[in-house]
Amino acid sequence: MLLLKTVILIPLVLSFVSFAIQMSPRFELFFPDIGAHIRGTVQLSIPEVEVVRNATELPVPEVQVAYVLRSTAYNSVSGQTDSTPNITATGERTQHGIVALSRDMLEMFPYGTTVKILDIRSMDGAPNGCGATPKTIERLPTLPGLSPGEFRVADTMHPRKQRQVDVWLDRVEYARNWGVCEVVLAKAN
Repeated sequence: MLLLKTVILIPLVLSFVSFAIQMSPRFELFFPDIGAHIRGTVQLSIPEVEVVRNATELPVPEVQVAYVLRSTAYNSVSGQTDSTPNITATGERTQHGIVALSRDMLEMFPYGTTVKILDIRSMDGAPNGCGATPKTIERLPTLPGLSPGEFRVADTMHPRKQRQVDVWLDRVEYARNWGVCEVVLAKAN
């Protein structure tokens, strides 16, 4: 950005000084203190400017994209899953640190992606409310190599579900206590 400003400002300054030299008597009317200096020899020191010709050399900041999703929790029981309740859509066993996403969210977070819940709160109009808190997220066991609040996308939800994440928990009562929440979900760094 500084390079761009320098490249644009140098020709403007040179044009102004050149104009002021040519019009010095008139210039003195408006700027008497400066006009006397301009009639003499003007020496400009222009710093060398490096022009970057290859855009790949410029640093590009990473942008973190986060999604506000409905969040529930599920267990490995046949009433909540398909005929193989302990096996995820990717073929691995269910365990702490696994989440299921609605199919529309798999485009943003494909299987195997590590995601992080950045925020959790009660969802407006949810009948049972949200029993989970940011501290709940931090205390949940997770997969080896992941930080608290990070999960791996390994399962999917019924096609009727949209904009939703389902956190796997080992007990039915934990899932019920989780309730229906609203979370902010992003890729983990």
